[in-house]
Amino acid sequence: MEVIDDNCTDRRSHHRDFHSYDRIDHYAADISEFYSPRYVVFFVAKDAWQTAANDESSPNEDLESTFRVLSNKWRNETATSSSKSQILSNPSYLSIIEMGEPVLPFIFEEMADTPDFWFRALQQITTVNPVLPNSSFSQAVSAWLDWGRKHGYVPGGETHKD
Repeated sequence: MEVIDDNCTDRRSHHRDFHSYDRIDHYAADISEFYSPRYVVFFVAKDAWQTAANDESSPNEDLESTFRVLSNKWRNETATSSSKSQILSNPSYLSIIEMGEPVLPFIFEEMADTPDFWFRALQQITTVNPVLPNSSFSQAVSAWLDWGRKHGYVPGGETHKD
């Protein structure tokens, strides 16, 4: 489906095909000249995810790279926001959710290293919520990491450090 953007008249012809790039951040940088930021996130997530889904031999690094680009973009775009709804409705965050179950190990890794508001993404991807009502942020992080460990998304010996 062609996305209409007033800032760009001839979209895809301005950049090489996604598959001709060796790094997803180079692809994102190239197409950002011709698209507004919200479309860059869409095309990067869509193209990278379709590549991973359609190519059985596609290495996990492509998926991880896409996740890292989107995660960093989400953090950068919401760093100054105090609105939880803005943080959780950010296009990069929503693109990560759309990537589904394959990105769970990366979300849990980030949550263990630098806890952030991954709860909604985890809940939407897994369709469960191991967090007890009225839990603190730290308790919610611990509950999710325990769940991830129990289901094989987090290596067994690690524990969350407050």
